[in-house]
Amino acid sequence: MSIPGRRLRSIRRWAVSWLALATGAAAAIAGAPRDSPQSQVPRFQAEIRLVEVDVVVTDAAGRVVRGLTKDDFEVYEAGHLRPVSAFTFVDLPVTPADAAGLPLASPDVATNARTDEERLYVLVLDDLHTRRDRAGRVVDTARRFVARLDPADYAAVVFTSGQVSGAQEPTRDRLALARAIDQFQGWLTRFGSVRPAGGSGRGIDQVNFGLLRELGGGRGVPFTPMPGDPFPELTPVMQASTMLRTMREAAGAIESLGSRRKTIVLFGEGLPLDLNEIADNPVDHGTSGLDLILRKDLEDFVRAAVQAHVSVYPIDSRGPTRLSEENFGESPSWLTDQGRIGRESLQWLAARTGGVAAVGTLDFDGAVDRVMREASTYYLLGFEPDPERRGNAFRKIEVKVKQPGLTVRARAGYWPGEMRTRARAAGKLSAIDAALAGALPSGDLPLAATAAAFRAGKGKDASVALALEVAMADADPAAPSSRVSDIVQLGVIAVAADGKVALRQGRTARFTLRRGTDSVRVRYQLVDRLALPPGRYQVRVAAESEQLKKAGSVFLDVEVPDFARLPLSLGGPVFAYAPPPPVPTAEVERLGGLLPVVPTVARELEEGRPVEAMVRVYRGAGTKPAPARVVARVTSDADTEVWRREDAIPAERFGRTSAGVDYRVDLPLAALEPARYVLAIEVWEDGADGPAARRAVPFRVVPATAMSAVPVAPAAVVDPLLAQARAYVAWYIPALASVVAEERYEQILGTRSGGSRARRLVSDFLLVQAPNVDGWLPFRDVIEVDGRPVRQRNDRLLKLFTETPASAVARAEEIVAESARYNLGAARTINVPTLALLYLRPGYPYPADFQRAGREKVGDVETVVLKFSETAEPTLIKDRSGRDLPADVEFAIDPATGRVLRTRLLTERPGTGSTGRVSGEIVVTYRFDGRLGLFVPSEMREQYEQGTLLLRGTARYSHFRQFRVAVNEEIQK
Repeated sequence: MSIPGRRLRSIRRWAVSWLALATGAAAAIAGAPRDSPQSQVPRFQAEIRLVEVDVVVTDAAGRVVRGLTKDDFEVYEAGHLRPVSAFTFVDLPVTPADAAGLPLASPDVATNARTDEERLYVLVLDDLHTRRDRAGRVVDTARRFVARLDPADYAAVVFTSGQVSGAQEPTRDRLALARAIDQFQGWLTRFGSVRPAGGSGRGIDQVNFGLLRELGGGRGVPFTPMPGDPFPELTPVMQASTMLRTMREAAGAIESLGSRRKTIVLFGEGLPLDLNEIADNPVDHGTSGLDLILRKDLEDFVRAAVQAHVSVYPIDSRGPTRLSEENFGESPSWLTDQGRIGRESLQWLAARTGGVAAVGTLDFDGAVDRVMREASTYYLLGFEPDPERRGNAFRKIEVKVKQPGLTVRARAGYWPGEMRTRARAAGKLSAIDAALAGALPSGDLPLAATAAAFRAGKGKDASVALALEVAMADADPAAPSSRVSDIVQLGVIAVAADGKVALRQGRTARFTLRRGTDSVRVRYQLVDRLALPPGRYQVRVAAESEQLKKAGSVFLDVEVPDFARLPLSLGGPVFAYAPPPPVPTAEVERLGGLLPVVPTVARELEEGRPVEAMVRVYRGAGTKPAPARVVARVTSDADTEVWRREDAIPAERFGRTSAGVDYRVDLPLAALEPARYVLAIEVWEDGADGPAARRAVPFRVVPATAMSAVPVAPAAVVDPLLAQARAYVAWYIPALASVVAEERYEQILGTRSGGSRARRLVSDFLLVQAPNVDGWLPFRDVIEVDGRPVRQRNDRLLKLFTETPASAVARAEEIVAESARYNLGAARTINVPTLALLYLRPGYPYPADFQRAGREKVGDVETVVLKFSETAEPTLIKDRSGRDLPADVEFAIDPATGRVLRTRLLTERPGTGSTGRVSGEIVVTYRFDGRLGLFVPSEMREQYEQGTLLLRGTARYSHFRQFRVAVNEEIQK
């Protein structure tokens, strides 16, 4: 396991390592030709080609408008009306203000469970431009915001000064967010402006550009001028540049998380700069180097925000202050408009990104409510870009509603080239590395993890016990007792609070575990051991299952105490089942020398199953043995104590070693009603007024259910039916070549919530077996689109067969690519009825596992279903960036003849792209044609899902005929 060096450098530079891997706004399923002079595999491609725009519609009172339909919207690209092909209304619940409150404890188990309803906020705290005496307003407002987050929401905390020690990467832990916010302090004590209000800029053009580079070379250091600074104009420029670059990085870091609405909430007082003048005035010879830098920073930030679907909602911490209060000391006279310019800068940032600025008010609760409401209730529109436009230049879009009196806010445009750039970037990383480098955990392989630190002998590093649970699938509860076998690749990265990578390791876990028969959940657990010095870390764990061909990741916040220096400290806690856990567990690195129990990630605990909690009490190095006492308490969700236990630890139990004293307590599950609780364990010095250390873990008591694991079905042994089917396909390929059919193809593109668009195509469809082509070369020549003839076809079918074989192949590929653009919503070439048969052709070079999967009646024939899953690379189907996309394929085979009467092909790309998971399914049935004496495709049904989008197609084939070309040769005498 490895991560490229450039990525690691970015991780170190950015706040606690949450730079995302940008994987593209559009997903692709594509097949690439094999680079071999002896064989050319036809190219199969599919790509959803919709531009999605999130739109907020408000009335005159600022209330979000519900109930609009697709027909109420109009989308213009460069002034030209484009049809709205997809429409979704997103309306997520918002936590009421009176339900606000922070939890009593941070969760010690992290999962990668993802939903389409979670929101993402980045809280940008502008310490560079906030006055110190108003910093409390920022802290209070930001904490109110965090207290109202839904448990499924992610949020991050970033400081514009670039400091990383207090920043918080995206997390669902509201207490961790609150702790990061509490680190905020305003740096502003004295301000300057880049130019006088209404003036031409005093001394700006004389500032040495090299000095600017020298002073601005370091990130993360607030640049506040000292009295007597000879360049007072430099300070606001440097601070503004640092702020804009921080916000640009924040937008870029979350770009890969899909087209859903994402929000930057900017807490501060705005920039002391006229952004309209800097951004909108043309560049001339009088423009200073400072202006050029700021203009570039503004352009870069707006572009990053627009392409990442990020809206900025500034909240001005000034409140309704008088402008005269904004001057400090003996400031130049041209600073009198400081307050006005700062507020206008916040409004400028909001307007350019589709947000709204809250300025001149102390109603911070109202501002928070508006941000959450508009991040939760919006319309998601999808439109097809203009096919006649080419190039990667920015394309301006405008969204309008037909109803009068409504205000519409949406992003200003898009860049067509972004999709391919992100797809190429994603293709360069392995599945493990991509899962580790994401802005949020990858949920393709469901994971849950917990980690607890313990002292490790006399060394500097502590030992962190890591437990990772993998959830594989649902299974038949009546399945016989069996074994779970898997090979799991593990990757772990621990990033310290200063952004430095403290640990990076990869492991392989190979195991077979027995299980019982009392559950429908296939789960198993891995335990590992990490070595980390004292500090605060984000530990990222990624796992790739060979059994499932999927990878996922989970991110944990881990605190490692300095056990040697603290007089009294706690290691842990861990939860453990007694007797042994119901989930099979494999030790990647044995924990027997560290813990007397096997830790579990379970925090939903059954009423009747014994569970214990364990901590280890340590005395610091050099301290004399002394008695201590441990207090364990269980409190309700309302912080009411419902159970308590107190125990003394005599001094002699500590001895003179650093081993510590284990404290284990059985949780009183039998006495607790099903509900949420918090277990708090405290250690006290004898006679002290407060605890020396405290650990708190939330958990839930649930009714008793079966929770043990069930097996993964083993692969069946391939029988002679496979050889019979392969022999049939070997005969069938040349027999079907040059047979032409009429294809009538209906496609419907819509969303799960309603709204759709249809397209009908009529085409000539045939398969050509040209020289040096391994399999068929599919050829679809579109004749009509929605009843309108396609122009300039000029007998392309005839010309194809009269050309030389080499030129015919190239020409056919050109026509296929050209005809694919008529597909509704997707320019794809995997929609070929015979594609699945290529997996059965003799000499198939891609590794696959075949097995029988029952019987199925197709027409009057009782067939045997043969299925396989591609298990290794390379695969037949690839995406546009060249990444392999494994397929699952089923064949319904006549056992008497080996004929294939039905095929079903499924392929899927995990949710690492900006629009999330993409899946495709193609089902084809065959019928006998008496004139040809062949089984020919009768019907092809296809379905693709991408986020909220749903594309269905049905193609029916008729009028099969053999295409023949007669050539007369005349010999010249």
